[in-house]
Amino acid sequence: MNTDKIIILCGPSGVGKTSVVRAFCQKYGDKFAKCISCTTRKKREGETNNIDYYFLSRKEFEDKLKQGKFVEYNLFDNEYYGTLFSEIEKYYGKKNCVLIIDPFSVCRTRELDFFKNKKTTTFFLDADDDELRRRLKDRGESQSEIDRKLVRAKEERKNSLCCNYIVYVEDIDAMIDKIYNVLDKED
Repeated sequence: MNTDKIIILCGPSGVGKTSVVRAFCQKYGDKFAKCISCTTRKKREGETNNIDYYFLSRKEFEDKLKQGKFVEYNLFDNEYYGTLFSEIEKYYGKKNCVLIIDPFSVCRTRELDFFKNKKTTTFFLDADDDELRRRLKDRGESQSEIDRKLVRAKEERKNSLCCNYIVYVEDIDAMIDKIYNVLDKED
């Protein structure tokens, strides 16, 4: 498999994007690298700076934004999320880059010149509302947060139409193999 692809994963909150990317890059790490996103939100229990996210202050994020350092970014729940150009440049050509982005950004991101000039494949990860509810509850979200995120998930799913593939998150091992096989066939 070539090492010149950008793989974008998106999906509703709680679908398991981070778990999928972690397992995918662990299994296929010789060919794929996770591009770590930046965020201004607080760390959740078990998260590590420079591994799960680059946790930035709002000022740090906005300074990088003004300097044009982000290839894409979004504001979600009054917190910024974004991917730095430098994060992609660190791996591109050596490994395939795997990005997690917000579903509301996926349509606009695919239209950016940066991505048009590169082999980019987008996957929308999804699960039914009962599974999302369970995952969000296991993550320690309050009932009001869960309800709000499930309402948002309905809107986020509309953006799945901008993705090349929709994958339902069930068994992570089977799913990462499915994603790998799709990418391998595209070569």
